[in-house]
Amino acid sequence: MSIANATYTRSTSLAASEARNYPRFFLETVRDNHSSRHHGREIFREEERVEIIMPGNPYTRPIMRVTEEHRQTRPKQYEAFKAGQEIAAEGTPLEAWARMRPKQLHELKALGFRTVEHIANMDDQAAGRVGAGGQDLRQVAQAFLNDAARMAAVERLAAENDAKNAEIEDLRLKLHGLEQTIERVAASKEPAAAPPVLASSLDEFAKPAANAAKNS
Repeated sequence: MSIANATYTRSTSLAASEARNYPRFFLETVRDNHSSRHHGREIFREEERVEIIMPGNPYTRPIMRVTEEHRQTRPKQYEAFKAGQEIAAEGTPLEAWARMRPKQLHELKALGFRTVEHIANMDDQAAGRVGAGGQDLRQVAQAFLNDAARMAAVERLAAENDAKNAEIEDLRLKLHGLEQTIERVAASKEPAAAPPVLASSLDEFAKPAANAAKNS
């Protein structure tokens, strides 16, 4: 991925609809009509429900029975719900956005916004509900995510370069060690010099023969 291509779009990390909307899974207690009639008393059961929260549109939050499609399209949120945990909306929390003022943060959260991605992906209608400056805020959020994407690309390239440099240094050290091993093997194959005692004995043995040759 090149730095030039590290730009934020509405499908950068999430599908557009997923970036704008997020689910809230919960259990709802409902009357079991069949069992109530059969037993002659009120019997209730719990059913899984999901509320689709649309940031910027607090008046439209459809609630429906959980289907297999919900479980497959929002597996992390559903698994957290089954485990009794609350999972944060995917993305950069508004609290982590340095430009957020407390008043603005509370107003945005009241409208259902939880992440910078929600702001960047809001439609014109939602931007209008944010109030004056809603369009500008959306552009600022998109620019923030653009910068973050570029920085992530730079960090990835730096990490790749560091890894390559470490690999080159490792190969250099291995080559140096191989050269030293070759030198030691070559040195071990050179003819060994005669021990000092043996050399002295050979000299003493050679002297009489040399003298005899001179006298003849």
